[in-house]
Parts: sequence; structure tokens; C-alpha cells
Amino acid sequence: MTENIDHRTEALERLGDVWDPMDAEMFAAADSQVKMAQVHATLALAEQQRIANLIALYQADSDILDDPRFDAAKADIRKALGLS
Repeated sequence: MTENIDHRTEALERLGDVWDPMDAEMFAAADSQVKMAQVHATLALAEQQRIANLIALYQADSDILDDPRFDAAKADIRKALGLS
């Protein structure tokens, strides 16, 4: 991962004040923000699924524990779980 973006926070920020009463022009802008929020929410879910898959792999294959290629994945797991 080159850049760590908190997609959950991005999604919530994009929603902001979208639900205030608005005219058609404001609705179009709000609609765009809702779509962007959906994108970030989907990416947040994908990141969580990736971490779940890495944890499952880690638990299922004890040989991978000795593989240096898994070190980065272990670091990602620790970071995602707030352990590092």
C-alpha cells in the first residue's frame, strides 16, 4: 500500500451537510458528494476484507509464518488492528 487513506472518515466527511434542504443545483453537488462517500465506504470495506483474508491465511498456513514475503502483510494486519 503506497498511501494509507482512512476511507471510513472520508465517506463520513463527504456526507457532511448533504441532508440540509437544498435547490436543484445544490442537490447535484450533494449527489456528487454522496457518490464519493459511497466510493470511500466501499474501499473501506475492501480494506477490511483484505485484512480478514490475510488473518485467515496467517491462521491456515503455518509455513507462511517463516516466509519473509509475509512480513509486510503482518505489518499491515498489526496496523489495521491498531496494534502498531
